[in-house]
This record gives sequence, C-alpha cells and structure tokens, in this order.
Amino acid sequence: MINLDRFLSSEFDTRTRDRSTLAVERSNEPPLGVKQSRLDLQLPEPANRFLRNLETRSIFYQKNMRMLLQHFLAFQLAKGKNIDHFTRDDLNGFLKVKRKTCNDRSIKNYGCWLQVYSTFLWEESYLSRDEYDKICREVRKLKAPETKRMALTDQQQEVLFEKLCNMLYYRFLLFLGLNFGLRRIEYVRLKMEDIDLEAFQLLIRGKGKKNRSIAFNDEAAVTFRLFMELRATFSPSHDFVLFRIGRLDNPPDEAFISHSFVIISRITGVHVTPYSLRYTFGVRLWKEGLDIVTISRLFGHSKIDQTRSYMKIEEREFDERYRQHLKMRVTSQLL
Repeated sequence: MINLDRFLSSEFDTRTRDRSTLAVERSNEPPLGVKQSRLDLQLPEPANRFLRNLETRSIFYQKNMRMLLQHFLAFQLAKGKNIDHFTRDDLNGFLKVKRKTCNDRSIKNYGCWLQVYSTFLWEESYLSRDEYDKICREVRKLKAPETKRMALTDQQQEVLFEKLCNMLYYRFLLFLGLNFGLRRIEYVRLKMEDIDLEAFQLLIRGKGKKNRSIAFNDEAAVTFRLFMELRATFSPSHDFVLFRIGRLDNPPDEAFISHSFVIISRITGVHVTPYSLRYTFGVRLWKEGLDIVTISRLFGHSKIDQTRSYMKIEEREFDERYRQHLKMRVTSQLL
C-alpha cells in the first residue's frame, strides 16, 4: 500500500506556493536579458502566422520562439526596421548584442531559431533567395561547445532509488527514463491508453508525430500497475499518465517535468535530467550487446548516424565488436 502522507509531504509543500506554479512563472521570465516592457510589442502579421504554424511543436519551443522574435523586433525597431524582412547584418548585430549576456550555446540556439524564421519568410517571398542563403551561411559559422553527456553509474542509480524509496511518483519518472529513454516532451504526451498491459507494449508519442512502441517485461508491468493505483487515488480529470498534485484539472507540461527532476536532484544529490536518463538507457543497451539499428529505433531516431553521434560511438568500437564476433565463430569449416 502506498504511503500517501509521505508522498504528499515529500513532493509538494502545500503550506507554500505550488512549486510547479513557480516553475511556470520562471519559464515566462525573459531569458535574453531585456526589459519586461519590451515583451509587450505587437509582432507583425508574418511573425504571427509563423508562430501559428508551430502549434505542433512543444510549448517550450513556442514560448522561446515568441520571446526571441519580440526581442529581435525590439532590436530592429531601434534601428528603424522590422522583422518581416531582415538581412545577414541585422542577424549579426542582434547576436553581437546578445553575446554580452549569453553564452555560446545560447547564441547558437538563437541563430538557429532565426534561421527557421527566415526559412518561413523566404517561402512566403518576404526574403530573396540570396538573402536567405547569406543568413544560412552565417548561422553555420556559429559554434557551440560540445555537450558532454555522462551516463549514470550503477552506484548513482542505486542512490537515486534508495533515497526515493517511498516516493513512487519520482521513482516512476526515473523508471520511464531508464527503461524507455523518454524525452521531456514524451513524458508530457504519455496517456493512459498508451500503456498496454496485455500486450506488454508502451506507445511513445515522439517528436514530429513519430510514434514508436517499446516492449516491457513482467517487472515493468508491476510498476505500471502500482502507479495506476496511485493515480486512481488522486483521480485527475485528464487522461494523461502524469499529473500535478493540487492542480489535478491541469495536465502536466514541460516546465512541470523539468522542475520535478530538479526536486529529484536536490533530494538525492545526483544531478539527473530526462536526457541523462535517456543517454543512460542507450549506453546500457549498447554495452549489453544490442545492435545500433535497434537502439536507433528505440530512441525514435530517423537515421542511424544520429544515434551514433548522440551516443558518441566511435569506429573502433564497431571493430572491437566484430573481432569479438570472430572469436566466437567456428572457423574449422574454412580449413
């Protein structure tokens, strides 16, 4: 039986402000170092149509893109221009201002997002092909520091589950990441109908409407049933698997998932994110001998090279695997 008192007191302090509410409020703060008053600028019609086309993307992506366009509009208005048409020099000037307060990775992201917007402007004939190509070449020159992904060790995983022994909700988040490699947006999209306890299959709604199914075993089925028992106790009004304590009418969003992992990291002392769990999921399968084609499918990647780059698999690792295979083969038939 689940200890609900321990669960509630450990996850949320009902005497203070809801932590998920704080996470949403923080996500609405201007991330680019501009004044709040500038965020009230009215975007031109091309920009609004572009944002409407992003409805299939994550809420985080839509919010960040809208903020970026508002900041870019403020920069352009100061020069007597608008954002329904901009040049390479405008892009460089804007990024030069942002370099004073932002790191290289953020600058790379801003450049890529403005390139996506410029693609829309070019398709709508607001930009010429020559201007669009110049913007693309400029964005390709931007360099971001290489991401250092570290898989969680067995000891770290033991610490996580040990310190969260009576916190089923957080243990369930770890369970999904370590056994299914979910992205943050995939946590949010997971619905009750996606869990098939008869066929032992989990349907994952990935990026770009690319869904995938991953099988699970009897032990995972027990975990799903335990969490369903917890969920039935709170009876949220939506059909999403995850829910918010104290805000059962509102489905979870990415800010809530991110903040949940922040709490997990604080409780356990182990820095953990959805992506670190996802990376650990892939590394474990690779070390256990699963081929990269299957791992790529489980990740939901469209190309094997994407999986290889994500997991930092070098060519020598393929050679070592083949040499091990050669040692196991019966070569007497060749003599």
